[in-house]
Amino acid sequence: MLIINKNLHSAAIFIIRRAALLLILVSTLLFGAVGHAPAMPGSAPLRYLPEKVKKYADWIAKNDDFCGWLNIPGTVMDYPVVYGPDYFFYVDNDFYKKPSKKGAVFTDYRNPPADPGQNLILYAHNMKDGSMFGNLKKFNDLSFLRKNPVFTYDTMYGKQRYQVFAVLIVPMDYLHTQVRFKTPEDFKTFTEHMRSISLFTTDLEIYENDEMITLSTCWYDFEDARFVVQAVRLPEGMEKIQAEYDVNKNREKYW
Repeated sequence: MLIINKNLHSAAIFIIRRAALLLILVSTLLFGAVGHAPAMPGSAPLRYLPEKVKKYADWIAKNDDFCGWLNIPGTVMDYPVVYGPDYFFYVDNDFYKKPSKKGAVFTDYRNPPADPGQNLILYAHNMKDGSMFGNLKKFNDLSFLRKNPVFTYDTMYGKQRYQVFAVLIVPMDYLHTQVRFKTPEDFKTFTEHMRSISLFTTDLEIYENDEMITLSTCWYDFEDARFVVQAVRLPEGMEKIQAEYDVNKNREKYW
């Protein structure tokens, strides 16, 4: 009985989500209407952009968990991103929800697309052939980081550009997975701490109300290690901030 009820519950959620997305697609394509999403505290309501909904209509039709597109220059990382409340599903299933050792690129379950918090976390496997986040290790090379500090994450709310401020090798359950912060000062303290344990330093300025993204994948320096790249969202219309990157000779470790 428990299994039947669980299946019915999952089916109901699936139908509701599909209906909501269909409504957004139809209203956008026919009337140019824009769907509203919950606002973050102190910010204007987020809005779906008609051109983005049209651009990604085919991907949404293939998987209603679709939430964005990640592109990192200098790598093979050019992938759709999914959000699923079930954290483990996309570890063993691909974008098309079919079993796969490669899995998919997916957000943390605490980062719903309409209200992701100040730290948006994306996960994917570190594949030996370089696919998924297998190329993320390129940021372990200072010369690569200097040439490719900026990448994009395109969503239904707009194209967001991010610039790297920290490259980490940390335990799986370390502080880098914090999504939300009680105060702007807490966020500032968090980013400064990430800088202190980063493999590289930078003079890129980060402010208390900024937003950031964290890319995380498996690493093998020690048990349950993670290789992590963190970047701050650039102001609208800005391509890049001139910043210096160097080896962190005073790198701290707290584990």
